[in-house]
Amino acid sequence: MRSILSILTVLFLFGCSNQNTDVQLKLITTTTTSEEARALFYQALEEDEQNGQNVEELLKSALDKDPNFILAKALLNSPFARGTANNIEVVSEIVNNSLDKVSEMEALFIMAYYHIMTGERELSAQEFNKLKELYPDYHHIWLYSGVTQSYIGDVKVAITRCKEF
Repeated sequence: MRSILSILTVLFLFGCSNQNTDVQLKLITTTTTSEEARALFYQALEEDEQNGQNVEELLKSALDKDPNFILAKALLNSPFARGTANNIEVVSEIVNNSLDKVSEMEALFIMAYYHIMTGERELSAQEFNKLKELYPDYHHIWLYSGVTQSYIGDVKVAITRCKEF
């Protein structure tokens, strides 16, 4: 079953990555004082859409530039980074003590990944759906909303999310 979900996720990401790139897409809001950290974070998001090989390194570099970059720290320690830093304790600490220091968009994004980590994928899908409704012009949200739908077995919705954007 896990292999099937992995294959579906790869197919979904491949389909989404072939969409029209001539449009200027909005990027996820980030709360950081470092433009370098922000640029590295956005590189990590783009890398995730392509092949994901350097996501962990890019997030670590972003945190080197701004150790207080909460969204980067949360994603580095979540399944998003696909690396060894997957750490529920770090993300739980952020959820319990730092969400008031980030934007609403970042907080929902963090909560969505937190719920993936806790096995509450339905809650994660709801949070990504809320993000999609609140911020319809942000392509990363549509992408991760679709991926999350595939996690809960709704592949038709996942593919539709990709095509809608």
